[in-house]
Amino acid sequence: MYNVPDIRFRLYEENWERKAWADVVDISKNMVDPLSGAFDNLPHIGPGNIESFTGMLIDNIKSVGEEKLISGKFYFDKGDIVYGKINPHLAKYVIPDFNGLASADAYILNAKNGLEQLFLFYILQTKAFYNYTVSVSQRTGMPKINRDELSQYKFLAPSIDEQAAIGNFFHILSENIALHKNKLDKLKKLKKAYLQKMFPKEGENVPIIRFVWFTEPWGTQKLGDIAPLRYGFPFKSEKFQASGVPIIRITNIDSSGIVGGEFVHYKAQLQDERFSLHNNAILIAMSGATTGKVAILNCPTKQKFYQNQRVGYFTSTKKTDYNFIAVLVHSNSFASQLKSALVAGAQPNISSKEIDSFMICIPNCVEEHMEMGKFFLKLDGLIAAQQDKLTSLQQLKVALLQRMLV
Repeated sequence: MYNVPDIRFRLYEENWERKAWADVVDISKNMVDPLSGAFDNLPHIGPGNIESFTGMLIDNIKSVGEEKLISGKFYFDKGDIVYGKINPHLAKYVIPDFNGLASADAYILNAKNGLEQLFLFYILQTKAFYNYTVSVSQRTGMPKINRDELSQYKFLAPSIDEQAAIGNFFHILSENIALHKNKLDKLKKLKKAYLQKMFPKEGENVPIIRFVWFTEPWGTQKLGDIAPLRYGFPFKSEKFQASGVPIIRITNIDSSGIVGGEFVHYKAQLQDERFSLHNNAILIAMSGATTGKVAILNCPTKQKFYQNQRVGYFTSTKKTDYNFIAVLVHSNSFASQLKSALVAGAQPNISSKEIDSFMICIPNCVEEHMEMGKFFLKLDGLIAAQQDKLTSLQQLKVALLQRMLV
């Protein structure tokens, strides 16, 4: 059959019909004056309050009164779709469960003439709609899709009943994704709270939270004495190849906390073994846009990696437990000293000598290092497992959108 998706509910067999956006979608023109005072207590939503690609709001929304808005905004009702028209490649869309005002950088959308609202919402999340909006918004200055361009879009849709079934299916799946994301956010916040309370505050020598069998005050040591930083080797780019030993560069270190991205490769040579890295190696970007970002090399297969220049590796010593170093480099003490040492400019950078000189307050007892390392290692395991669940659900949603919508 033509004009039908790969995956479909068994009850439905009819061909899908082509719909013109202008016939089935209303783009609101209900712009109001935020200075009137009538909307002061309502939330205000702009593209900056919407997560990319998820259909979820970010927890940073303020009221109209708090933001002291002065220019015209679009009024929306609970259940309306707010779609960011600026930078369509960021894919910002949401259905708020409250009334409010939306930025003039967004459109308020509502389905009409036999189109289901939830079905419309998931049409916005398809690859076809995304590609269309990106292609027509490419212009000088700020990418933007205007009303006329939206009105020219066409898509396929089934009967109203099948639309409802598809919309409800993806709504349940999206709620499940939101639930898992909420669990992940809570675990990350929990880790952040523990990091703050399991290390002493500035000027103190005992933390607020501590394992009960440890009572001695903490001492101060140079970071270089317990985990000296090793600088990488300047592997020649002309010798990079498609296969061989992967080389970790600063571009492989980002805010995720895990080494990733695209790797270049190098033919292994005996003299380069001194720059090889072990699994769970703690690395830091020493220059560039990601300067100061710390990441863990997670490679259970024990594959060999090489350490490129400008990538720092915290080496292990007998003076501490290595898992504890992974915790220490995420502490407030390390972060504050790193911030002070960073050299700003067009190319931010920091030296291994500076990092080695950081004075860190740590337990005098290595057994306490080990206990803290094990505690956070287990917490990181929970975070990683929850992240895997969330990623799997997000990937499932993307795949099903491709196969359940034409």
